[in-house]
Amino acid sequence: MSDRLKSYISIMSMTRVIAVLAGLYLVNQLIIITIVSPLGHDMLGLQTTLSQETFRSILQSWERSGLMAVYLRHFYPDFPHPVIYSLLLSALLSRGIVMTGNGRGLRYLVLLPFAAGLLDIIENFIHLYLIADPARIGRGIVIFSGICTNAKWTLGFGCLIIALVMILRAYLKQRGADAAGGKA
Repeated sequence: MSDRLKSYISIMSMTRVIAVLAGLYLVNQLIIITIVSPLGHDMLGLQTTLSQETFRSILQSWERSGLMAVYLRHFYPDFPHPVIYSLLLSALLSRGIVMTGNGRGLRYLVLLPFAAGLLDIIENFIHLYLIADPARIGRGIVIFSGICTNAKWTLGFGCLIIALVMILRAYLKQRGADAAGGKA
C-alpha cells in the first residue's frame, strides 16, 4: 500500500494533472451553477436543512412553480462532480505533501477528499429517493441527508485549506531559502 500511495502522490502532484482536474472542476461547476441558478438559495437550503418541513416545503414549491425538472436536470453533471473534486483536492494535497517533503506523515490525507465525495453521492441518492416518493420524507432521513451535506462541505473545504496552507508554507520556506542563498 505504501508504494502505491507514494506513486499515486507522485503522479497526482504533477502540475498538468492538477491543471486538467482544475479545468474539469471549473467547467462542471459552471454547468451546475448555470442549471440550478433558477432555484436560487433554495438549492443550498434543500441540501443543508435538517428539517423535514423545510425539505418538503422546498420540494413542494419547486413542484408548484415547475422548477423540479431543473433540480432533476442538475444531477447529470452533479453525479460525476464528487469524483472530479475529490481527485482535484487529492491532487492539491499531494502537491502539498511533495512540496513539504512530509510524505510519510501526511500521505493518508490524500484519501480524505474521497470521503467528502462519497457523502455527496449519498446525499444525491437520498434526494432522488425522496423526490421519487415524497411520502418517504421523514425526520431521520432528512437529518441524515443534511449531515452528509454539511460533513461533505466541511471535509471539502478543510482539505482545500490544508492543501493551500501546506503549499503556501512550502513555497514561502523555499523562497526564504532562495533569498538566504542569494545573500551568501
